Amino acid sequence: MLRDILSSVFSGYYMNKRLWNTIILDGSIPQGVIERMMDNLYLLVVSKITKKNKQSILVPL
Repeated sequence: MLRDILSSVFSGYYMNKRLWNTIILDGSIPQGVIERMMDNLYLLVVSKITKKNKQSILVPL
């Protein structure tokens, strides 16, 4: 969806092109959108790790 809306977001260059995005930080993407993407990625990664490891790195958002 972001690839359709923002011209500086396109498929990942070195990673799985369906799942990963490459983002050009040229000022055209509002900072809030970038922060939201980072928060979503953090939550996605944390949801996939073990409970023990999750508690050791969990940072409240």
